[in-house]
Amino acid sequence: MTHRYKREVVRSYAKRWWDGRNPAYLSFSDDCTNFISQCIFAGGIKKEYTSNVESGFWYRGNGNKTDTWSFSWTMSHSLRWYLASESGQKIATRVKTAKEMKIGDVISMDWDGDGAWHHTAVVVGFDKEGEPLVAAHSRNSYNRLWNYKTSPAWTPKTAYIFWHILDELPE
Repeated sequence: MTHRYKREVVRSYAKRWWDGRNPAYLSFSDDCTNFISQCIFAGGIKKEYTSNVESGFWYRGNGNKTDTWSFSWTMSHSLRWYLASESGQKIATRVKTAKEMKIGDVISMDWDGDGAWHHTAVVVGFDKEGEPLVAAHSRNSYNRLWNYKTSPAWTPKTAYIFWHILDELPE
């Protein structure tokens, strides 16, 4: 059994919270992946609770100090590997170019090309050339060009992974 990924809900959630914090979740100084996890959860990605912070995709709590979460919910590197995983719920596939992405898809970024993934953003629109525009936290942004070349973190070695979230998701 499956359900549809709600891309417009992802965009609406990102637009509502890109420059603020949803009080139902803790906020982190490096909040990009926490924000993207909230966006894709709003769009229909199910939480996969394992009670182990190193597996699954989950957040438990309501914005208090006692909340718990998986690494994949809050860490770019862990979310990248969760999206690639063949175990658990299969929710994404890699596409080769940014122009293949749709609203609600996710981009993983490795600033120095060393294989450690540092940032995550979600597609919320497209410019007149069809290039994806993204939303993200840490340096809050909405409708920012996907490649982040204006970011002080960007380097010529920056690597990207383009994740297409499946339109039909497992229950």
